[in-house]
Order: sequence, then structure tokens, then C-alpha cells
Amino acid sequence: MRINSIHLQNFRQFKNERIEFTSVDKKVTIVHGKIHIGKTTLVKALLWCLYSDAASFRDDPVLVNRDLETGYVAPNTKITVSVTIELEHNGYDYQIKAYQSFQYKIDERVARFVAVTKDPIRQIVRVNRQDNSQLVLSGDDANREIESILPSNLKNYFFYDGENNKIDDVSQRSSLQDAVRNIMNLQIRDDFILYFSPTHKGRLHDRFAGQKQRDDSIRAAELQVEIDELIDENERDEANNNTLRIETEALRNEVAELEARIQANAETEEIQKKLTSVRQKLSETRRSRDREFLRLVSLVGAASGSKASGLGTIFAAIAFNRTNIASEYANLQLTERSYGHQSADSIDEIIKKGVCICGLPIHEGDDHYKYLLDQKNYVNPTNYNADLHSFLEIFQSIVDKAGIQSDSIKSSAQILKGLVMEITRLEDTLLSLSNALGGFTGDIGQWKRDADAKRSQADRNEERIRTREEEIIPKRNKSIQEKRDQMEKLSSKSATNAKIDRYLAYVESVYQMAQERLALKKRGIADELEKEVNSLYHAIIGSDVTELRLNPVTYSVESYQDGKRIKLSTGQQTARNLAFVGGLIYLAKHKDQIGGASSDELDAPEDYPLILDAPFSNLNEDDVVRVCTELPKYCGQLIITALEKDYKNAISALRPYLDRSYSLITNETSTDSHFVEDEI
Repeated sequence: MRINSIHLQNFRQFKNERIEFTSVDKKVTIVHGKIHIGKTTLVKALLWCLYSDAASFRDDPVLVNRDLETGYVAPNTKITVSVTIELEHNGYDYQIKAYQSFQYKIDERVARFVAVTKDPIRQIVRVNRQDNSQLVLSGDDANREIESILPSNLKNYFFYDGENNKIDDVSQRSSLQDAVRNIMNLQIRDDFILYFSPTHKGRLHDRFAGQKQRDDSIRAAELQVEIDELIDENERDEANNNTLRIETEALRNEVAELEARIQANAETEEIQKKLTSVRQKLSETRRSRDREFLRLVSLVGAASGSKASGLGTIFAAIAFNRTNIASEYANLQLTERSYGHQSADSIDEIIKKGVCICGLPIHEGDDHYKYLLDQKNYVNPTNYNADLHSFLEIFQSIVDKAGIQSDSIKSSAQILKGLVMEITRLEDTLLSLSNALGGFTGDIGQWKRDADAKRSQADRNEERIRTREEEIIPKRNKSIQEKRDQMEKLSSKSATNAKIDRYLAYVESVYQMAQERLALKKRGIADELEKEVNSLYHAIIGSDVTELRLNPVTYSVESYQDGKRIKLSTGQQTARNLAFVGGLIYLAKHKDQIGGASSDELDAPEDYPLILDAPFSNLNEDDVVRVCTELPKYCGQLIITALEKDYKNAISALRPYLDRSYSLITNETSTDSHFVEDEI
């Protein structure tokens, strides 16, 4: 399969743009430009045309050209959006066109384009190169034709979304097994083997066996009922396994989505942890501050010789004994009796503690309590900690002038002042961290717990599937065979039965031989895929320290270093994903040479194109160069979209394979984007 061109009309950023892709001689086309200019839209347009893939436009389903949408449009105007792809495949030339109409509606003063049809309409013109005959296909026939060219369950691998790294985890998704099976036509082989299976009801073996005549018809009938029941149980278990596989795939996808969200919010998680730590520290420091304040009040009360507690009383006693500070005491009292500088929250906290910042006791219902409540109506915005800081600024000078000499008082005041300043710092830190979150309300810890729970459920599902497939069903199959052996003993040895026996033996031998050959082929596929994935991965990252191991059944990938399983960085994961896609392309191109040579038409090589949308986002400059050097060796056609910075790194390595290069630009007076072919 080779994509020759694409023509976009009224499609989002593109009003009327057509570009051609690579020729037979060269294999690489690259489209480069700034961010949000239409590179990803180009790839999505290919998917929309081939598969009616509307999921890519879920957040903005209106595909109408931006200039048409934002300019003046008369009510009820219809605009048709279309994408036309020209490609060639297996001796045929194809023109595939998808189009969808939108009508301009004004409802309750809201003007917008609304899709006239839910899905795009697709039409295919297929031309046979040998006799130039044409065939026009539409509807389901068009869908089946595209599935025969590039099955939809392969599009996630050959249309690579590098910005979202959606193929990752390509090596973990259960659909990966279906992709390999589809490329290598393993499903057809499995169905063929199942036709000869001696343990499946209604298949060839069962039909032959049902024709045999039995001498002991009653016991034979009983055995047959028992066999049928066991077969039914097997089929129920297989159906349950299929249900569990679907559920497990959904769980794995949910885990992958949660892990992507967790990874995308790694910095936010660190801020949340710091925020929790600062809140805890602030709470502890506030408790220490309150304890130290009450201790300071007690120390001053004891030093003054007065039995009454409270700094106001102490300062009153000092004022009467030392006339030189009487005026200062009067000023202090005036300040203490005016709560205009306090905040409502500060006054509430003073009442809650039962002691004023001047030291006077506060009891519910007394004059001081009522006065504080009255003052809440005339307060300025401040806080308790700031008030306490202001109090400490005058405290030591008053104590010194009063002639109270106590190291304990000075030490306590200094400690209290330090705690007050630490609280101020922590409150500022708390505000800064809260601002850094920017209104983020997600609970990353809960995401992790949810991911662990779903992963555990998926693991349990897979264990149940494994138990049925490897223990329960084989045990029943053994019982089925034993009961059939008993039935054989009850059967007459007539010529008819003998002939049927020969047929059954032949069917069983074909079944056994086909199973062995398929198992060998599957093992060869896994080995070859693992070898090619490792080869390309090592070439991309420039090192062979890490080993990628493939599960021979699911084809999922795990990473090892020095015999220990490791977690790859984001850049390494991208390199692994690209290597895996390269491995899949290799399988398709060489499937007639993998798992034992065969002239079977099922092994006819396929050459799929690879479309990479921003594949270099998570790679460093050296990795980009190595990707562009190695990946084209695997592809029959490679189409890349890239940012300008990545284009500059990639172009030199791509040049030996490069057929066309396009700059994607916008007009100064509109939002339209245009392709301008570069000189190579």
C-alpha cells in the first residue's frame, strides 16, 4: 500500500490544499511547521477519510474551515467538508473520498455550524491497472474494501501519535496480539485448525464421529450426553474468557490512561506533597506559639510579684511603682483597649484562647468579652499572628523599663518571636504553593490507588483465563477423549465404522500437524519480532545495554537490564514504540520468510505505509538523527509531521530517503494553512 496524495477542502485549517507524497524511487515525505498550524490535522484527515475516525475531533466536532466559520455566513448556508486520498494497493489504483455537510444554524442567538449527517459519506473508485476497469464502492462495501487494504485494528500502529504517545503502551495493550495475528493472518490459520479439532462440537471430527454405529446404544447415548455437556462447559468457559478479555482490555486501557494522567501531573503531585507537609508544620508551629505565649504570660506574672495573671495587670503594677514609665503604660493601655487594628478572625481566636494579647483573662459574658464582640464590627483586615508580632515589638522594651530582670522572660519572648516569624514564613509558603496549583483539584494519590486496584483486577482476570485455558479446559478435553475411547469400545467394528475410524485418524493427524506447524510459526514470529525490535531499539538509542523481551503469546514487551526488569524513561519508551512499529512493518514485509517458509497465499508480503505525527517530541537531538537514519530502512513509505526544531535535526539524516518536503505556513490575514514544497 502506498499513499500518493491527499486533497483537503474546507477541512479545518485547510480551505483547498492538495499535496503529493513519495514516489516509488524515494520513500520519505516530511511536513514541518509551527505548533497548532495543522500538522496533526493532516494526519487526522487521513484517519477521518479512511475510517470515519471522529474520536480525534471529539472536543471540536465541527470540521468546517476556520475562515468560513468565523466570517459572515448567511443562515442555513451549507458547507461541504471533504478529504480525498489517492493510493495504490495490490495492482489497483484507489481514489477514496469522504465528505460531510454542515449547515449554519442560529438558535437562541447562538450561531454555529451543525452536521447535517452524523457520519461522513465515503465513496471509493477502484481502477484495475491491467485492464483499466473501474468499480465504484460505497457504504459497507467501501468499509470492507478499506479493511482489506489496511485493517482498522492496525491503524493505531501505522498512524503514530507522537505527541500523546498513544501507542504507549503499545507494548502493553491487549489489542497488540490482535495486530500481530492480523498482520500474519494467524486468525485464518486458527479457524482452519479449529475446523479439524476433535474437541469442538459440530466440527469435521464431530460430524464423522456422529456417523458411527454403536452396539450399546443406551450407554453410548449416555456417554454422548456427558461429552456434549463437557463440550458445552468448555464453550461457556471460552465465552466467559472472551468476556474477561474485553473487561481486562478495558481495565488495562483505564490503567494506561490513569498512569498517563499521573505522569502528566508529576510536578503537581510534588506540589501537593509539599503543601501537605507545610500545612502540618504550620499547625504544629501554631500550637507551639500558643503554648509559649501562655508560658510568657505566666513568667511575667510570676516576676512581677502579682498574684493576678495578665500583662495588663502587671504593667499597671509597674506603672504605679515606676513613675518614669507611667505615660508609656497609659499609651499601652490605650492601644490595648482599641481593637480597631484587629481582624474579626483574630478577635475570635483571642476569645477562643481566653487570654487577650495584653494578658487579661476573658470569660464568656463579662464586659471584656462583650467589648471584643462589639469591636468585631469595626475591625481592619489583619490576623492574630501579626497582632502577636506587634505586641512582642513593644513587650521587651516595657519589661526592661519596668526593671524586671529575668532570663527566662527574655528567652521565652525570643522563642515566641521566632515562632511568630516562622508562622508568617510558613503562611507565605502555603499561599505560594496554593497559587502554584492554579486551581488543580485532582487527587493524584487516589488516581494511583485506582490504577493499582484496576491493575490487580486485570491480573486476577488474566489468572482466571489462564486457569481455564491451561487447567480446567484441558482436563475436560482429557475427559472427553476418555469417554470417546469408551464409546469406541462400544462401537461395532463394521466396515463403515472402520472407514470412519480412518477418516477420524486422518482428521486428527491433520489437526495435530497443523497445530505443530502453527505453534512453530508463532514461536518464529515472536523470535523474529523480538530480534528486530531490539535491533532497531538499540540503533535508535545508540546502546545495547537494555534488552526488550517479548511475551510469545501476547507479544507485550518488558525491559531488562543486567537480568532485572526496569522502567524506561519517556524518551526510551518512545524509542521502544517506534522500534516496535518498525518490527511490525518488518513482519508484514517478510512474513513469507518467518516461522518456516511457505508458498501459502496467506504469507504474501504486505508493505504498509507509516505515518508519524510529531514522533520526536520526547527524543533528544541524537535520538532524532538515529530514528531518521534507521526507521526508513524498514518502511516502504514514511510520512512525518514535525515541529521546526525537530525538522532541523531530522532533515540531514532523512535526505538520502527524502522525496518531498513541505513547509506548513499561515496567511497573516486569515487562519488558513498552506503547504509550500521545499527545494531539496
